[in-house]
Amino acid sequence: MNAAPLFLADGRRAGVWFCGSCKATWGCDSSAAMCCEPSVCSCGSACASPWLKCEDCRRADTAKLEQDRWLKARKLDGMDYHGWVWSESQDRFFRDIGECLDAWFDEQGDGADVPTMYACKPFKMAFDAAGWIHGRLEAHYDGAEDDMPKGCFAELQSLMDAWCRRNSPTSHTPDFGTAITWERL
Repeated sequence: MNAAPLFLADGRRAGVWFCGSCKATWGCDSSAAMCCEPSVCSCGSACASPWLKCEDCRRADTAKLEQDRWLKARKLDGMDYHGWVWSESQDRFFRDIGECLDAWFDEQGDGADVPTMYACKPFKMAFDAAGWIHGRLEAHYDGAEDDMPKGCFAELQSLMDAWCRRNSPTSHTPDFGTAITWERL
């Protein structure tokens, strides 16, 4: 709304614009101009800022994404799975199916449908030696990296990998390719 450019001390344009209403800064004048203007969803409903879709359409998009993901996943009987579980219905991880189901039915009641669950894949913390070195060398002179000994990146990476194997906790990430089914008795 009423976008205006910002200027440097010497009078040159800074290449940044601001909204005349809330003073938020933007990288282009059209974004600054639309900043406090109400958005209209493709369905015609008003959108809450900063969304470009209304809540009903976002909810429908999410439901479609979740349904498509479930349909594409291979199904695994919960009786055959032992491990961490991602519950899409609860938006959290559980150590096992029993913990997931207990929490779900405590929250939703015994008559609720079974929650949507996925198997999990374990992963360990990892570091990138090259990225770490690049970050540390930013304060040094140009070309400092070229002056480092050959093989030093590989040596540091080896040390970091060994440290992670010994010290990293095992975390989990959802395996959306493996859905867990559970039949209520």
